[in-house]
Amino acid sequence: MLLSEALPARIDETNVFRLAYVSRARRALTRPEAEALAVASAGQNRERGVSGVLLHGHGLFLQWLEGPAAEVCDLMARIERDPRHEGVAVLCAGWIGQRRFSDWSMRVIGPTGSDGAAILVPLAGGDCDRTRAAQAARAFDAAARLYLADGLGGPIWEDLAADLVQPLAKGGEAALAPLPEVLLTSPRARAAFADALCRMLAQGWTEDRFTGLDVALATVRLNRLLLRAGRSCEPIQSRGAVVLLVPENATEITGAMVKADLLRASGYSVKFLPAAQTRTLTPVLDATEGCPVMVYGGRLGIDAGDARRARALGAWLAGERPGRTVLTCGRATGALSEWPDRLEFLTQARAPFAGRGVDWSAVAALAAARPGARMH
Repeated sequence: MLLSEALPARIDETNVFRLAYVSRARRALTRPEAEALAVASAGQNRERGVSGVLLHGHGLFLQWLEGPAAEVCDLMARIERDPRHEGVAVLCAGWIGQRRFSDWSMRVIGPTGSDGAAILVPLAGGDCDRTRAAQAARAFDAAARLYLADGLGGPIWEDLAADLVQPLAKGGEAALAPLPEVLLTSPRARAAFADALCRMLAQGWTEDRFTGLDVALATVRLNRLLLRAGRSCEPIQSRGAVVLLVPENATEITGAMVKADLLRASGYSVKFLPAAQTRTLTPVLDATEGCPVMVYGGRLGIDAGDARRARALGAWLAGERPGRTVLTCGRATGALSEWPDRLEFLTQARAPFAGRGVDWSAVAALAAARPGARMH
């Protein structure tokens, strides 16, 4: 299946306020009850300009709200008073560059998606910590992939990757057709395609259809195709900066290169080091003080060494620069295409706080007074 459609249209706004929370249900809701709850709120949300998604399962509500700050905060105040919720905890609140679910006034999704894949896993117990925020970010990533599938008519990345995986692994560059236009014009589409292709290469290796050399050559050929398509430039006015590190001796960096393109296209300035060594990182860390560091651990998964090297480098960074946001990323941490949104979510989720007792009218006033700022 070849695509000519653009990605789903997003409402053009300069200051979108986003808030995500988790709460426990006072009593178990059936799926029809949860859907009725979402339908009842959807009409009001449309009138107020609020969009988002509600994930429900395992006795939890996990909700993403986005729109005008005053409307989002007013809705949050009503949720905090709703007797169906208890233990309301705000995981993330802040301004974002664009809506993520603009076509969903409120969509409810159960513990699994339409393909049976897990969406909402039980979140970490105890205090509202970074672990819970990271789990919530991955759940919202899964919801976003369903949103894209809604807008594009199905899991198109699988079809595109299936057409190219064999020529990339076995046919050589002469057998490669040009990349479809959507992969040249949309970095997010390119990232989703690279995810699917890496997964298929790893599956082919596991099933002995491809050798390790086949897989390595396929990633090199893919890199060349993407290089011919062009790389994303540094944004003229970045909305944030990030350091992206690939540990020394990594066996695959395709995903890291695509991730850097995607982050730049999403407005981030990226310092990319493809063969990072601890003994030479101090000047880089000093020069980029304060911005998150992402350590790439591979997308293929056929060499566990990539993941081990990433974890080791991440642990070293956490010890060397306590308090700095260090994110280990790779095949086990979710889709490439969702990382710009996840990065923004996690950088806004430094200090989750209890929703009960918050003066939401004051929060709305603060949001209106300081557009473009960040809440932590």
